Amino acid sequence: MSRPSSRPPFILLAPTVSVMVLIALACTSGGGKDDTGATDGTDGTDGSDGTDGSDGTDDPGHTTSTAGPEHCGQISEDEVWAADMVHVITCDVYVEGAVLSIGPGTEIQVENNLGLLVSYSGSAAGLMVDGRGSDPVRFHGADQASAGTWAGISIYGASQPGQLSLSHTSIEDAGGYGADAALGIADIKPLIGTSAG
Repeated sequence: MSRPSSRPPFILLAPTVSVMVLIALACTSGGGKDDTGATDGTDGTDGSDGTDGSDGTDDPGHTTSTAGPEHCGQISEDEVWAADMVHVITCDVYVEGAVLSIGPGTEIQVENNLGLLVSYSGSAAGLMVDGRGSDPVRFHGADQASAGTWAGISIYGASQPGQLSLSHTSIEDAGGYGADAALGIADIKPLIGTSAG
């Protein structure tokens, strides 16, 4: 899949973003509720904490990766990226029809001009980034040279309600390759607040 030169309007966050509160994203048409009735997935009752195995493991701390260390192309089945290895994005990664869960303390290096795109082609998909205060998740350019070395994270409107959140996450060195910011959100209402944990 190649990204077109024009993109839909985004809510944009600065080229380097450090999210130390919970950002839950809810589709505008979904009203922020998932199928279980849990609001925006922020209370953990939807299984996003991994305790019911919905992320592909029975590991509540996401300590074992189900893929990696290199990632390239489309993710069409649920995956877990954990701190048991450094993950490297070697070509654009598209999450389509699946949920990508990223556990506490995970480091993701992204090679130049690449990005992570969720629901880009319109398939329902999710991104659950579960950093913790003492164990944040860190996305950064592979060479850590300067802002704009990689495209960033782009989240599109077909994303699954209740299956999108970023908690205690640092996005560094992003905003390049035609992207205007480290985190782009299209057709979704972001709900920003503090987390209970």
